[in-house]
Amino acid sequence: MTRSAALIIAALLSFAFTPHAVFAAALVLRDTVTVDDNSVSLGDLFDGAAEKADVVVAPAPKIGRQAVYDATWLANVARINGLDWQPTSQTDHVTVERNGHVVPGAEIEGALKTEVSGRFAGQGTAKQVQVSLDNRNVPLYSDPDARSDIQVRDFWMDKAGGRFTATIAASDDAGAQVVKVSGRLFEVTSVPVLTHRLGASEVVAPGDIRFVEMRSDVINRDVITDPDALIGMVPRRQVTENVPLRASDFRAPVVVAKGSLVTMVMQTPYLLLTSQGRAVEDGALGQAIRVMNTQSKTTVDAVVDGPSRVLVRTGAAQATAEMNAR
Repeated sequence: MTRSAALIIAALLSFAFTPHAVFAAALVLRDTVTVDDNSVSLGDLFDGAAEKADVVVAPAPKIGRQAVYDATWLANVARINGLDWQPTSQTDHVTVERNGHVVPGAEIEGALKTEVSGRFAGQGTAKQVQVSLDNRNVPLYSDPDARSDIQVRDFWMDKAGGRFTATIAASDDAGAQVVKVSGRLFEVTSVPVLTHRLGASEVVAPGDIRFVEMRSDVINRDVITDPDALIGMVPRRQVTENVPLRASDFRAPVVVAKGSLVTMVMQTPYLLLTSQGRAVEDGALGQAIRVMNTQSKTTVDAVVDGPSRVLVRTGAAQATAEMNAR
């Protein structure tokens, strides 16, 4: 190898291994970065920042938000901190996002519901309400590591119209994001619904029922709200699950079937008469039906008293005559 060739190789090696050249080659601008704390460091902006990676250069965006740092700002930060970096064009930038949990509108409504129910309870009124936000997609973000619940502040309600406004904080942390919300409150009633479909003539049992909350102002008068009025009844036709139930869709189970033989009973303080009859129509327990005496062929009104047994409702004289016509 000639002396000149050796000098060239030595010069190239010297240049390639200078600290400046190594650092410049390793320093790469990031594109999009997500941070979890309150600050942005050089290591968040540049790959290869080495010992200067932890140097803080800016506050982090608010939780759930982002900030864009342009080429000019990045060049100034690099120069101030002794980094050998220059933008390749004025379009160079870094987008920094702050990690955050999106608080669903349902959680905000739940917090407001608890607040309102507590206020009513404090006034001695046991009211349950439904909360309807004007904007259910309100942008509220919380710290993923936060353990506290949503906070309701500055709550105001118009009792006459049900309108409200409030300030909602993502947590009880001093730096938590807050948003203004508004909406309307509706009083609700617990309504029994079926857990599964029931066919005609299937008897409703306690295990067939669960409760859902419905706005009181949209419940029809025919809707059943008392489960005791439903248990033991049978549908007139197939009814589906999870829908409000109407009283007109149910009836008491048939105890005496049309055409079946029954014992007709007429009782007074002085005598007890029985006779055989045939039901002219179906009858539930306690229901009035028509029954024909099988011997006299006379039809009388009677009340179903149990399986195959009816109590004659006619006057004592007529009933006695009917019974004695056997």
